[in-house]
Amino acid sequence: MKAFARIGHLARRLVGHSLLVSVLFTAAAIPLAGSGAAQDLKLIAPSELTVVSLADQPGTSFVDAKGEVTGMAVDLMTAIAGKLGLKPSYRTAAIAGVISSVAANQYDTAAAGLAVTEERKKFVDFSIAWNYGQLTLIVRNKLPTSDPAGLKGKTVGVLTGSIQEMYAKANFVPAGAEIKNFQQQPAMVNALLANQIDAFFVGSYDGNTYLTRYPELSVPFVSSSDVFNAFPVAKNRPELLAAMNKAMVELFEDGTWLKIYKKWYPTIAVPKQLLEQHPKLREQQ
Repeated sequence: MKAFARIGHLARRLVGHSLLVSVLFTAAAIPLAGSGAAQDLKLIAPSELTVVSLADQPGTSFVDAKGEVTGMAVDLMTAIAGKLGLKPSYRTAAIAGVISSVAANQYDTAAAGLAVTEERKKFVDFSIAWNYGQLTLIVRNKLPTSDPAGLKGKTVGVLTGSIQEMYAKANFVPAGAEIKNFQQQPAMVNALLANQIDAFFVGSYDGNTYLTRYPELSVPFVSSSDVFNAFPVAKNRPELLAAMNKAMVELFEDGTWLKIYKKWYPTIAVPKQLLEQHPKLREQQ
């Protein structure tokens, strides 16, 4: 658990009050694209926000039955683009390549559930937090105990490049579990349903979707954390990052963020960290 505690401690420092205040003052000096400053954001395509998303992160960033990219992260990014006076353009990729592609300026940013970690911060900068979550272990057959010790001799599926992979290697492997990597969530879920693995490890929002879809699945335990999701931007794009942060603060304050959140997660309480960081959220509930 020490490894994950370090991540949580780091996340708390990243989104502390002083950082948020600093972001607000910095962003306030950045004109939004809608006021004729689009060229100052160094966009990949004029008047467009080029965004990489995921195809398999249910509820957050995924492709629906109509073949359209959707989810909370996508809706929120579309709202950010609107604040900036830009048209969002979405393309999908595997989560393992998202950070590197944004860092290389192949995309302006990413609309996905990406947890901020020290490793990822080496390559990109991150916006203020747009959500927090818990890490959820999901099984089809009950474990001997409701903690990592129950995973001894079991195989746990994780997505390559995810925060869950990092946590599982630090906490489940020492408990005797074997880690099996997957590139996409549907393949991982199907492996559990076919009893090819004993469990899989995902974020609580994705997990909630799968529990609703497959009643035979259950959660033996949840690892709570202060790890947060944020949008990545290349390190050479400070103007874009500041403009996005300014737009995000407005979305928290004008009720748009809460509307999007309740659309996708009507049964999950708003994370307490966001209520503390954005007092107006309490008034909106």
